Amino acid sequence: MALPANIRVNVKAPFPALVYGTGPITVMKTNGIWTIGFSIASFPVQTPPLTNYAADFVFVWDSVAQAFFQMPIGVFVGLAGVQLQRSITGAGNLPIQAGDRILNINAVTDLAPSVPLAASRAGVPLTFVNIKNSHSQTITAAGTDKLGGQPTILLPSSAISDVSLTIFPFNDGVNNALGYWIA
Repeated sequence: MALPANIRVNVKAPFPALVYGTGPITVMKTNGIWTIGFSIASFPVQTPPLTNYAADFVFVWDSVAQAFFQMPIGVFVGLAGVQLQRSITGAGNLPIQAGDRILNINAVTDLAPSVPLAASRAGVPLTFVNIKNSHSQTITAAGTDKLGGQPTILLPSSAISDVSLTIFPFNDGVNNALGYWIA
């Protein structure tokens, strides 16, 4: 069977005469040259509620991986030095969430809060404040992680003042994720 003939066709197919951009996509024609762009002017400005921080995302370009990805806006709150606080009064307020920075515990029983894996905290510390006259709390590490070398640590109660404990994830990307160190 013979191969088809080598045919070359130059067809002048103009861009459509009537073109509209919608949303963030812009379309312009200047001196016969079409430009398609992206503009954030069509997006409304809003501040999402704190409860949405773990579920609202921004679009990020990773120049090393040459890829786009989504990142929860709660990450930026920690980077800006803002310390998100949450009140823990019972088991219904647990587990610890990705956006948590400071947990103010005021409970009549030991809720035994379980700390997420250090590798999941992206280096963000977590502070527990046991409010005056609250019950002692047994904080537990997840998986094989440790809290200052131990699987659990006691946050005592006090009738005089609040008692606090700050733990820092030990996950430097070189050493194995060993858990948290304690300040």
